[in-house]
Amino acid sequence: MPIMHPIVNINGTSRDDLVKMRIEARRAIHEALRALQELSPHGRDYIGNREAWKRDSDIYCQRFRILDAMANDLLDEAANLIEDDHILAIRNGV
Repeated sequence: MPIMHPIVNINGTSRDDLVKMRIEARRAIHEALRALQELSPHGRDYIGNREAWKRDSDIYCQRFRILDAMANDLLDEAANLIEDDHILAIRNGV
């Protein structure tokens, strides 16, 4: 999934807030991942229907991968914002 690259400027949201928002969103996704773990299909709920268990297991894994990818994208975005700030500080001799 493509990541967002906001342009920090004096009229926009501060870099710190942009990073904090991404970290908070990532924490919320991790909470969702923990909740999703409870939904993991168990064979005892599909007695006599292995195909349904396999189908639901695939759906479960796909949902998990989507949320995990989103959490990783948010981390990448936060890292890019921090890196951009570091590069600017070096360029400005700070």
